[in-house]
Amino acid sequence: MKARETLEKEFAPLRDLVKALTGGKTPTGKTEIDVIREQLDAQAKTIADQSVSLLRADVTRDKKLTAEQAAELRGATYEELAAHADKLLALFGKPADPADPGRRTAPRADPAQGARPGGKVSGAEAGRAEAQKRFGKPPTT
Repeated sequence: MKARETLEKEFAPLRDLVKALTGGKTPTGKTEIDVIREQLDAQAKTIADQSVSLLRADVTRDKKLTAEQAAELRGATYEELAAHADKLLALFGKPADPADPGRRTAPRADPAQGARPGGKVSGAEAGRAEAQKRFGKPPTT
């Protein structure tokens, strides 16, 4: 900390000289106030974007939208987003409720099909076993 303070004291006259020569403008030609104003505007935009993202998440949860429907939401306020969500639901319907017993599910595997424990060996294992039986040594891979 002391080193920084020492350097700031040493460079203070140079900083004052630069301000006097440039009229208080930064190397980009903007005043410090302009630079600060741009930084504030950028932060305000970031906060607004985050706010809309949170509102979109709230509407998605409240209206039980799918990810695809949520990606299409338009609006800047909760009310606008909710109204658009209602339009999407009217056009494309509500997503299937996992607790609904009447909903269609993916087909399940038939346990009567496929390999069984202790059953016939097939494929690469059968080829290795046959080669060992015929030639007496395991094949090299």
